Amino acid sequence: MDIQFSSKQLYGGAIEAEFPSSVSDLSQVTFVPDNQEVFTDLNTEATLILDLLERAECQDENSAAYHYNDLAGQNESSGPGQSTIISTREISPQEMPNIPADWKKYIIKGQMLIKPDKGQFTDRDLVNILMLIIRIAEVETDIVFHINLPVKERIDQENAMIEKYFKRFMESFKINDMGLFG
Repeated sequence: MDIQFSSKQLYGGAIEAEFPSSVSDLSQVTFVPDNQEVFTDLNTEATLILDLLERAECQDENSAAYHYNDLAGQNESSGPGQSTIISTREISPQEMPNIPADWKKYIIKGQMLIKPDKGQFTDRDLVNILMLIIRIAEVETDIVFHINLPVKERIDQENAMIEKYFKRFMESFKINDMGLFG
């Protein structure tokens, strides 16, 4: 499947990155906090979320696990067997050419069992999580981008698409205005 991408201006143009043309901006239909940009992909049912967060008080090499576990807590997925980290690695400067080489960047992959509507009696959905963390020490900010993909029958094909989305996001991600961070 040929994926079309287009550049999106985020946070009023202070950040830009390329997303698949098949994504829809959730802020057009529901409340999204000012520190987030949230999209859904019509082809895969994936959710793509960009967060600007206060820098986590942890070592750089632990920041990916910190943010992943924080997301698990928000999704009520921090109990035994509800969240698994599959892999974590530091990103090379070549993978994100528009970001200063000295900023620490990490990818973490995992799976969570998530309650879709946080209802008391709903079954949990198994979701693949692909997360990027960019640490900006001078403005005490962690930028966290993650894609949540529900596990379904065509998961191998959809995982391949999500990997392409993620790679394109990393290659195209650019901060146009550092004033965004105060």
